Amino acid sequence: MLQNQIPYKIVSDRLIIRCYEPADVWMLNESVNRSQAHLLPYMSWAVDGPFDLQHHVNYIRTTRSRFDRDEDYTMGIFLKDSGLFIGGGGLHKRVGPNAIEIGYWIDVNHIKNAYATELTKALAKVAFDILGIQRVVITIHEKNEWSKKIPINLGWKYEGTERRKFTDYLGMVHDIESYSMFADEYRQGDLPNTFIQATDFLNREIILATNF
Repeated sequence: MLQNQIPYKIVSDRLIIRCYEPADVWMLNESVNRSQAHLLPYMSWAVDGPFDLQHHVNYIRTTRSRFDRDEDYTMGIFLKDSGLFIGGGGLHKRVGPNAIEIGYWIDVNHIKNAYATELTKALAKVAFDILGIQRVVITIHEKNEWSKKIPINLGWKYEGTERRKFTDYLGMVHDIESYSMFADEYRQGDLPNTFIQATDFLNREIILATNF
């Protein structure tokens, strides 16, 4: 039983959220290429698609290496009942000390099933109850109204706008909105009741602490 380290696998009600493995490359490649048009307005990396398989071999090797070195935590999202890959997400160390950012994208064939909401709740619990993070941030394209509903409905607060931060595939410049939640705000709501099971690199259970 370990505490205060990143899980390699997180199980929620319907999802398995875990570090990428080599065998995931075919599902990842197919999903990203299928979803390119859906992702293009909001994900800067989608403009370089469609991607060959070697691109995602390199992607998994890089993200897994950074995960193992505790530099960044990029994960795949899979359906719990079938193991089907449905998107990507993670916790990203790019928003300052004692803070972390939740990111996510969902396969075009699986949108509007509240999977991103379930992912966000699970990753928030990991951030606050396992890692002891004090501030969790979600950043969203100004026109991605569907995605903005997730942090707003879960209790994140609008923090500010980075003006002209994102250039889309047509060369149009857009603002990025930032939403944040602090540990004390998290504890005042329903998010601590979110069900997850978290295991480490050796598949050992990780304690869900609440005393940070």
